Amino acid sequence: MAVSSPTETVVVITLALIKAELMPVGGPRTARLAYLIGRRHWRRGYATEATGMLIAFGFRFLTLDWIYSSCLPDNAGAQRVLEKLGFRYTHEGPMPDPCPGQSERLLHFEFSRRQWEARTTQ
Repeated sequence: MAVSSPTETVVVITLALIKAELMPVGGPRTARLAYLIGRRHWRRGYATEATGMLIAFGFRFLTLDWIYSSCLPDNAGAQRVLEKLGFRYTHEGPMPDPCPGQSERLLHFEFSRRQWEARTTQ
């Protein structure tokens, strides 16, 4: 996704809603949210705006029931973005395949359609 700003022509944000797992027919529809934004674009609201649009798309058009996301414990900016959007912290757990020198833990968050609908109708 590209976002225009008054001072920069394009800010590129990589966004994805990834199918979390196959659920039985009739089970909850879930996806995992992932995003990446270049360091020089941090603290400008781009990640919050872009991921907010993707979350709305997931709940409105993909009819998801839950969206999950994770971030590194030392990434306070990512934690703030998820919390501003309405995600609820659930737990800290191991990272499946950490890179050498990278944290071996992740903070896990969840956001339900019901929570999203309550926020959007206020």
